[in-house]
Amino acid sequence: MSSPLARLREHRKRIIETALWGIAMLLLSVLIVFLIRQVEMFLKASPDSIHRFAPFVYVAVFVIALLNSATIVIPAPGIAVIIALATQWNPVIVAVVTSIGSSIGEMSGYLAGRVGTRIIAAEHMRGYQMATRWVKRRGWWIIAVFALIPLVVFDIVGLVGGGLKIPAPRFLLATWIGRLPRSFIEIYAGASIVRLIFPQWFQ
Repeated sequence: MSSPLARLREHRKRIIETALWGIAMLLLSVLIVFLIRQVEMFLKASPDSIHRFAPFVYVAVFVIALLNSATIVIPAPGIAVIIALATQWNPVIVAVVTSIGSSIGEMSGYLAGRVGTRIIAAEHMRGYQMATRWVKRRGWWIIAVFALIPLVVFDIVGLVGGGLKIPAPRFLLATWIGRLPRSFIEIYAGASIVRLIFPQWFQ
C-alpha cells in the first residue's frame, strides 16, 4: 500500500494536471474562436449567413463528441472545439448534441470491458478497482454520477460496466443522464469565459 504522503503527492499531481489541461483547452477554444472570426471577416459574412451552416455544425459537434469520448483513457481536445462552436451557434443544441455523442462514444470502453479487454495503465488501476467496488455496491445508477464528474476518467467506468455485464441500454442511459448536465455546465462555462475575455469578438 502507498503511504499517505505518496497519495497526497499523487492527488496534488492530478489536480495540477487537470488545471493545466483545463487552461490548455480554454486557450485552444480562444484560438478556434479567433480563427472563426477571421474567416467571417475574410468572407465578409453576416451572422445570418453563418447560421445557415448550423445543421452541419451540429453534425460536426456530434462526431467530435463521439470521437473525443471514444478514446480509451487518453484525453482528446474535442471539448475545446465544441466550446468554440457554442460561442457562435446555439449553445443549448450544442450541449444536447454533445451529451448524446459523448454518451455513445463512451460505449467503446464498455465494449472493451464486455469482451474482456482491459486497456488500463498502471496509474489508473486503483481507479478501476474503486469504480468496480462502487458499481457493485451502489448499482448501475452510480454510473450517472461518474459521468457527471469531469475529473473522473470515465473510460475506466466503461470498462467496469462492460466487465460487470451491465446491459448496454442501461449503461448508455445512465451515461447520458450524467453527461447531459455536465455538457451544459462545461459548454456554458467555457463559452462564457471566452465571451468575458474577448467581448469585442461578439459585438
